[in-house]
This record gives sequence, structure tokens and C-alpha cells, in this order.
Amino acid sequence: MSFPIDLEIVRNRKMQQQIKNFKRFKIYTFLICSFFIVQNIQSQTKVATISGKTAGKNYNLILVEDGGKVRKIIKPNENAEFRDTLHIKSETYEMYEVKFSKGFNVALRENSDIVLDLTEPTENVKEIISGNDAFISHFYIDKENFFNTHYDGNIYKEKPVVFKNKLKELFANWEKQWKSHSFEPIRKNEEKWSKYAFVQMLVHYPRANQMHRKSFKETKVPADFFEEEKSIDYDNADEFEKVNTYRKLVMSKLLSLLTNPNDTKQVQQLIDKTEKVRSQNIKAAYQEAVSDLIDHGNPNNELIYNYIMKNSASEKLRKECEYIFLNTEKSVKKGSKSPSFSFENEKGEKVSLEDFRGKLVYIDVWASWCGPCISEIPYLKKLEADFKGKEVVFVSISKDIKKEHWQQALEKHQLKGIQLWGGSKSDFYDAYFINSIPRFILIDKKGKVISPSAPEPSALKIKELIEESL
Repeated sequence: MSFPIDLEIVRNRKMQQQIKNFKRFKIYTFLICSFFIVQNIQSQTKVATISGKTAGKNYNLILVEDGGKVRKIIKPNENAEFRDTLHIKSETYEMYEVKFSKGFNVALRENSDIVLDLTEPTENVKEIISGNDAFISHFYIDKENFFNTHYDGNIYKEKPVVFKNKLKELFANWEKQWKSHSFEPIRKNEEKWSKYAFVQMLVHYPRANQMHRKSFKETKVPADFFEEEKSIDYDNADEFEKVNTYRKLVMSKLLSLLTNPNDTKQVQQLIDKTEKVRSQNIKAAYQEAVSDLIDHGNPNNELIYNYIMKNSASEKLRKECEYIFLNTEKSVKKGSKSPSFSFENEKGEKVSLEDFRGKLVYIDVWASWCGPCISEIPYLKKLEADFKGKEVVFVSISKDIKKEHWQQALEKHQLKGIQLWGGSKSDFYDAYFINSIPRFILIDKKGKVISPSAPEPSALKIKELIEESL
């Protein structure tokens, strides 16, 4: 549960989301961050209780921390009831996302006794949450409703002065809401949350405005436009742990240095910036962001790989980086003959790559459960319409495990053209090392690879690349 302010592309690997955003000049106006989470680790003796009932014994309760880390999976008993305790690390309270229907957030603090009714989905999430500290969770439900009502992503279309005035008005109205709350920890948390959220939107404005204008020409802003940013310390380990809007601001500030991950100078600049960071938790996050630059056809893969292997203190990151690097290097390269596929279309007929010989083939590997994949659908439809009658075909391959989920998505999103179901495993995926989706591939008329990791339909470059290749 969050609201549309943050700008990031969600793929499968967390930091790759933001990298692709800046890498291809693509801005999504998404949910900035759900809520402020305090993670001040002091005592493990504080506990909170969470209990309730689900729709059945097979419906597990999943508690997810900020950043997507699963904190706990609670299994119901034979009567579909559950009760469990969690150690609370914070002096105030912690927020967790509950994976249920749309998903919602619940607050827990020392001695909380929260009761959840998960027997059936409901639009009024407040009805789900009861117990002695339910008022904290209810506050954040009201917060989401406030921003859903008062925030419009089209604010980024405005000229700089108008944008900033509207932004000030938005946060001034929100300030009246949180300052009127009687619970002091909420007021304290919201003060920091709002400070960093405001600056985050401010620093994202030039690029977001540029995307709304669909132009490569930079957005110019007044000299005092970033005045509020001057007070931000971008190397504060404590704030990085506690405030998710600060974390996102810090990470987006780093990635603002990058417009082209294939530019060795820019990549080296990113590495140099990372090495100057004093806070070890921020440095670790930066290193993870740098490692996610490894991509098919990036000439800087070895530079990035060597840096991570030599400097990262995280064995997990080093192993992941090595795995990605080695498999990326072994995968299909530009100019080589593309491996084939043979997948079913909606009529149950087998369709292979060879069926399109003599035409360019733009492949979209996606899945019905992938939000960013769905976000690209309108752009893909427009791209296909723009090249109607030309020697290019657009092939969508679903990685859905269940065929019926793919079929339902075809109907829901009114998907036409060449739609194939590839399932979750395939030699074709392995050959291209498709480890995250959406993934786009461009193949020439003779079956040779033009780009093993092509720009997405929403990127300005893809139309130019197709036109050049026809």
C-alpha cells in the first residue's frame, strides 16, 4: 500500500528496477514508498502479537518488511486460525505489508495485539484490522486514501514554478493531517517522511517532465528550484536504516549520475562515488546498484564484475554478481544466430521463430503477474500500430506457469496479434539468460540477433532501432 510519487521500473531484481529507469530515460510515476519504518535495533525482548482467521487453512499470512524482505510466514491451523508473536526492534512501531487480496499494511509495536479478519476480500481495509493498536494501521490507510485523492501524476507535466507550488500545496495539506494526530510517534515519523518525499519528487521533476514532453531536450529549472535539497545529508547511515523515503532519495541521487550504463566514464564515476561513501549500509546498497548494471551487451560488464568481486563485503552479492556475469557472458550475443522456439498460440497451434523469416521480430517476454510487463502493453500496442504493414512482427511470449492465467490475461488486456505461451521454463529463455522480465529481443530478417536486450516499447530508442533495421 503506497501512493504514486516514486519513479522506478519494477523488474524482478530490486535495484535493476531503478537502473532500467535511468538507463533508458523511462519514467514511471509509481508509488513512492508505503510507509516510514523504524528499524532501530536495540532490544529483541519486545514482542507484538498478531492473530486472526483466513479464508482457509492453506492461506498463509505473509508479513513483508519495507524493501520486499519477507519477515515471517504464519501458517493457519486446521480451523484457518492463526496466532503468532514477533520481536519488535523499534522504540516506536514497525510497518509490515500483508499479502492478502490487494495487500495492506499493518503496524506493530511493543505489546500490540492486532487481530486480522482475512476470511474474505474487502474494499474497506479498516474492517480487516482491529486490536489495541489498530489506530496506527488505520492512520496509514487514511494516508494512502489522502494521496490517492489529492495526488495526480500529471503534476510532472507542469512548468517548474507551477509544479513546485502544487507540490508545496500537496505536502502542506498532508502536514495538517499528520500534525493533528494525537500519537506523537506518528507525528515524528511523518515529519521525516514528508521532508524526504518532498525533496525526492523535486529532484525527479526534470527527468519526469522531460519524459512527459517526450523530448530529449533537458528541462530547465529556476536557480532556486532545489533549495530544499541543500539541507539533505546523503551519507546518513541512521536515516538510511529508518526512513524509506530517505533511502529512495539517496539511491535515486546516485543513479541520477547514470544516463547510459554502456558509457565507461559514467560507470567509473558511479564506482568512484560509491567508494567515497562513509556509511557502510549505503555503500552496500550502492554496490548492489552498480552490480545490477551488468546486462547483455554492456561493454562494462567486466569492469563492474571486477569491482564488486574485489570490494563488496557481501558474499551473497559477490556470488549473485558472479552468477549473473558468467551467464550473461555465455548468453546469445548481438550478431549471432538466434536460437529458435516453438510455443503454442491461443488456438493451440505451434508457432516457431522460423515462421517469421524475412521479417524483423520484436519479442516481448512477459507474464500476467508482472506489473511492469503490464505497464508496457499500451506502448507495445502503439508500437505495433505504428509499424502496421511493415516487415516487422511483434511476438509476445508469456512465462506464466499456468496456461489459464495467460489466457485470462489475454482477455483482460485485450491482447491481439501473435500471443504465445512459453511456460516458466524453456531452452530459449536459458539461451538468452532471461533472469528478469519484461525482456525484449530484436531479431533481424535472417534470424540474427540485433539486440539480445532491446529497449522496451515505451523507450524512445526502440522505434528508431526498428526503423534502422528494416
